[in-house]
Amino acid sequence: MFGQNKVEKLNKEEEISEQVNQDFLVHNMPSPQNFNAGPATNTRLVSGGELLSGLEKPKHNFKMAGALIILGGLLLIGGLIYASYVFIIKPSAPAEPTTTVIEEATQNPESIIDIINANKEIEASEETLIDDVNVIETITPEILDLATSSASSTLEEITEEVINESATLKPLIDSDNDGLYDHEEELLGTNPSMIDSNSNGYADLVEINNGYDPVVAGEKLNLNANLEEYFNQTFNYKILYPRAWKLSILDNDDLVVFTASDNSIIQISVQENINKQGILGWYSDLFPSEALTYDKLKLADSWEGVWGSDNLNFYLTDKAKKNIYVISFISPVDGQVAYPNIYKLMINSLKIN
Repeated sequence: MFGQNKVEKLNKEEEISEQVNQDFLVHNMPSPQNFNAGPATNTRLVSGGELLSGLEKPKHNFKMAGALIILGGLLLIGGLIYASYVFIIKPSAPAEPTTTVIEEATQNPESIIDIINANKEIEASEETLIDDVNVIETITPEILDLATSSASSTLEEITEEVINESATLKPLIDSDNDGLYDHEEELLGTNPSMIDSNSNGYADLVEINNGYDPVVAGEKLNLNANLEEYFNQTFNYKILYPRAWKLSILDNDDLVVFTASDNSIIQISVQENINKQGILGWYSDLFPSEALTYDKLKLADSWEGVWGSDNLNFYLTDKAKKNIYVISFISPVDGQVAYPNIYKLMINSLKIN
C-alpha cells in the first residue's frame, strides 16, 4: 500500500515537473523573427534535455555609429583649421601705396606762382575780392613749401648736409622768461638771465621789436655787434642777420639763404610782380580759397606784407609793386621753430630802396 502510494506520488511529481518545464519553455521561447531558416548559430538548453536551435543574438551596429561620429568630428576640426588659416593666419596682401605725382613748373622757372601752383592743389571756390583791408575772416591753417624755387637744384646742394645729418636743435629754454630763447640771446649778445640786459628800463624783446639794441642803451639795432647787414644790389634791399650764421647767395641774387648752426634756415626769394598788384591782391590770386585777418597784415615804410597761414612764410611787395619777396623759415625738424624772434627781427629790419 505504501509502495503504491509512493509510486503514485512519484508519478504525480513527474507530471507536475513536466507541466512546469512546459510552462517554462512556453514563457521563454523567442519571437518568430529571431529564428533563422538556416543552421542554428546559437543553442539554448532547456529542461527535458531539449535544445532550441536557430536563435541569433540581436545585431547592434555600435562600431559603424562610432566610426561615423569620429569621421564627422575630424571633418569639423579640419573645417575649423582651414577657416583659421584663411581668416587669421594667412596674411592679407598689403594695399598698393598711392603715389602722388607732382610736376614741377618748368615753363617759367622764375615765377614763384607757377611753382606753388604746381605743388599745391587749390580748391575751387567763389572768387574773393579783397580791396586793401576790407575782408576780415578766419584763416584755415595751411603749410606752404617754398623751399622749391628757381634755384632749387642749387639749394639742394647747400642743404644736403641738413638732410644727411641728424638735426639736433637746441632746447627751447627761456631762463629769464622775457620771450627770448636763451640761444637767441646768445646770438644777440644779451644776458639770458636778465629781462633787461642793458638796464635801461625796457625789456630786451621790447627793444628788439622796436628796432633798438638790447645790449647798448639808446643804440639802434643795426649797430649791434652780433648782427650783420646784407645788401642785395640786384633787388636793392637790406636785411639784418646774425653774424654767426652762414650766408649763401644763389641764382643771381634771386635766392639768399641764411643757415644757423643747427641747420635752421631763413631764406629770401624774389620774383617779378608781373601784374603790379598790391600784396593783398597778389595773395588773393595765389590763394583764392583763403581770407585774411588784420593780424596777418604788416606795413613798413618801404613795403607792405602779409603772413602766410602757417606763419612760416612772409610775403611782401615794394611800394612800386615791382617785385614780390618771400621770406621763409625752414626747420630741420618739422613743427619746431627754434628762432621765432630772430625770424621776426630779420623781417622787421628789411628795407627796400
